[in-house]
Amino acid sequence: MVTVARLNVAVTRARHRVEVVASFHGADLPDNANKSVQHLKRYLQYAEQGPTVLAPAAPDAEAAPESPFEEDVLAVLRDWGYDVQPQGGVAGFRIDMAVRHPGAPGAYALGIECDGAMYHSSRAARDRDRLREEILRGLGWNLHRIWGTDWYRNRKDAQRRLREAVEEACAADPYAPEPVSTPVPSTEQTPAEIAIVPVAESDRSEWSRPYRALGWEKPYELKDTLSTAAGLPGVDLHDPAAKAVVAEVAHHIITMEGPIEEDVLIGRVRSAWLLDRSGQIVQSSVRDALSRLRKKNKAVRSGTVWDLPAREVTFARTPTPDFDRKKVSQVPSAERRIALFGILSESPGMRREELARETARFFGWLRLGPDIKAAFDQDIEELIGGGLVTSGSSGLLPVEGSAG
Repeated sequence: MVTVARLNVAVTRARHRVEVVASFHGADLPDNANKSVQHLKRYLQYAEQGPTVLAPAAPDAEAAPESPFEEDVLAVLRDWGYDVQPQGGVAGFRIDMAVRHPGAPGAYALGIECDGAMYHSSRAARDRDRLREEILRGLGWNLHRIWGTDWYRNRKDAQRRLREAVEEACAADPYAPEPVSTPVPSTEQTPAEIAIVPVAESDRSEWSRPYRALGWEKPYELKDTLSTAAGLPGVDLHDPAAKAVVAEVAHHIITMEGPIEEDVLIGRVRSAWLLDRSGQIVQSSVRDALSRLRKKNKAVRSGTVWDLPAREVTFARTPTPDFDRKKVSQVPSAERRIALFGILSESPGMRREELARETARFFGWLRLGPDIKAAFDQDIEELIGGGLVTSGSSGLLPVEGSAG
C-alpha cells in the first residue's frame, strides 16, 4: 500500500543518485482524492519528464466551462468520444479545457484555449495571451486555440481543424521525452541590415474604426477649408457677423467627426477660438449655429447627437490618443449598439453584464460604472426590441441574418 511516509523514505535516503524502476508509468495512475497516490504519480512523472511536470495542479473534477462558447466546444469534443477536463490548472494559469490521452488517462494530450471577442478588440489582451502561451508551452503543454469568430462563422472548418489537432496529439507517444536542443556554435558575422516594415492591424473587426478627431494646433489652418474664416481669433463671438463663421466651423466639424455629441462639438469650437472654457457665449453661439444648419438641412439631430443628413452609421469608433471619450453620453447610441452587436456576434451566448463589460473595454473604460451599465442596458433592450438580438437561457444571441 502506498503511503506518504513510505514514499518519503523511498526517495530521500539516497545521497547521490536515485534510479527508479517501475512496471507502469506515472500517467497510468488515476486522478483521485488519495494524496499518497497523487504523490507517487507526480514523483514518477518527474522521474520520466523532469521539472516541467511540477507545475500542473490536480484537476478539479467539479470544474465547469465559463462561457456558452466553451460549453459548445466541450460538448463537441465529448460527442466525438474524448475524455475532456474543463478548467485545468497549471502554474497559476487556467486552461479552458484539456483532452486526456486515450492511451494514458493520467496524461493530457492537448490543451484547448477558447478566445472570444476581447482577444480581437484589445491589443493588451493579445500581448498577455502570447506571453501566457509561451509559458504554458515551456511547461510541456501542447495547445490548440479556437477563435470565437471562426467557431460561429466558419464552424465546419473550425471543427475540422480542432479534430485534426486532437487526433494528432492523441496519436503521439505521451511518454516521449522532450527533444533536447543542440547548441549551435556562434560565428562572428557582420550584422545584416534590418528593414522594419509596418504591419497593418488586420484583425480589427469590420464594424470598428479608430476615432479620428478634428483638431487644430493653429486656428488659422481653417482658412484653407472655411471660406469665411480668415482668422478665427479676429472674429469676435459677440459680433453678429460671427454667426456665419461659427455655422461653417460647426458644419465642418460635423462633416469630419459626425455623429458627434453636442457637448463635444462645443468643445471643438472652443478649441478653434483658443478659449480656455466653453462659457455661455460659446454654447449659445454653437447652438444658434446648429439651429441655422438644421433649418438649411445641412445637419440633423437625434437627441443630442449631430450628423449630416442621410449619413448612415455603420461602425463604432475606438478611442485614440487624439480623442478619448470620457463619458458614455459622449458616445452616440447608434455606435454603442453597433459595438454591442458586433462583440456579441463574435462571441454569441454572452450574459448581459459580460457583454456590457466587454463593450465598455472596447470604448476604453476600465470599469462598468452605473451610468455606463444603464446606457448599455437600454441599448440591449433596443436591440432585443428591434429583433436583432434574442435573450434566453443560453444568454444573448444575435439573430441570424441580422446586422447591427
